[in-house]
Amino acid sequence: MKQKETLNPALLLLFRLVVWLYTSVTFLPSYVLSRVFGPGGAHRGSEEERAARAKARSAPGRPEGPYRAVSAADGLATALHPGVDTLDKVFEYAATRFPHRDCLGTRELVSEEDEHQGNGKVFKKVETRDTPPPNT
Repeated sequence: MKQKETLNPALLLLFRLVVWLYTSVTFLPSYVLSRVFGPGGAHRGSEEERAARAKARSAPGRPEGPYRAVSAADGLATALHPGVDTLDKVFEYAATRFPHRDCLGTRELVSEEDEHQGNGKVFKKVETRDTPPPNT
């Protein structure tokens, strides 16, 4: 059974008027200003010029691709730091750059208990704490 809520027509008209006025005052000027001063400004060209502009180029020069964006056509970044191009080198770099930070470690098991669920499943609930680093 649907309930029908009645609203005062004058209140509804006032609400619609406030929404329309707010939209006119805020949206229309922002839309016009974004078209004039938006990203790229007035020099970004018409829609036809932007559609005709090259956005991607074939990396090896063959039509079958792969294609890269014109802005990144010079090459893709393959390493964050020069000479660090494998996972082993990344690990070595991180270990030498951050020698006093924990990278890998163990935790001490404080307690372990079985938690029985209503549907018959059993979960192991463990409580751990970080083991202090060895004194060196």
